[in-house]
Amino acid sequence: MSLKDTYENDELVKQVARKLARFHHLDVPLDKKETKTVSITDQYYSRHDPATYKKFLAALGYPDWKLPYDVKEELEWGMATEKKIPARLVRTHGDANKNNIMVREVPDKFGEKMMLVDFEGGCWASRGRDLGTFFTCLTLEMNGKDLWICQEYPTEEWRRMFLQEYLDQVKQLTNDFDEKLDNVDQLLFESEFFSLMVGHFFVGFFHNQELDSYLLKDKTVADSQINIHNGLGERYLPQKQRFLEKYADKLK
Repeated sequence: MSLKDTYENDELVKQVARKLARFHHLDVPLDKKETKTVSITDQYYSRHDPATYKKFLAALGYPDWKLPYDVKEELEWGMATEKKIPARLVRTHGDANKNNIMVREVPDKFGEKMMLVDFEGGCWASRGRDLGTFFTCLTLEMNGKDLWICQEYPTEEWRRMFLQEYLDQVKQLTNDFDEKLDNVDQLLFESEFFSLMVGHFFVGFFHNQELDSYLLKDKTVADSQINIHNGLGERYLPQKQRFLEKYADKLK
């Protein structure tokens, strides 16, 4: 079964939602100091050396390339906005992209085939981080180091289906379920914000490449990185504007 077929199968999609809900409620020894996702991304981006980055772009063959927005300004907006979004803190997976979600041949003890892997990014953070990452990364495909945009951002109807399944599972796992916080509209709010922020992590990674970067050794891979940033960059500002209009009252 292809990845495209997998995520067009509603039952398998719902299995991912249930898996994330269970992971978020695992009782494991983990530092519960909150990780502010956007602040961490800002720190990562801010480590890059502008002079080295300029030389890297020239060596890559794109000396004048830039994003259609000021990254630092958007990260500052993101850090300020993150503080306005009430959210449950959970044990996040930290990198809930579809390449970290495998399909088993034999169902597990839950009767499910979808399986999460690669937990090194796990931390105590907003549940919206994983949900937003999953939604954004559904639009990306990777073949080795080659990365490209493979489809449009999932529809609100599709995301509502996913989030409702997530909440149905959460309700079975906790006695702390609160309809005011644990509802689909609230999860849409949280996940749509973090969907915007995911692209900034890719930007930080790109800006921190050195002059011995693997991207300078493979023109195809280098071009794919530029293309993915162009695609995410073009989508970012319209998506942000829709977010601001939709949630104007919540963001006051």
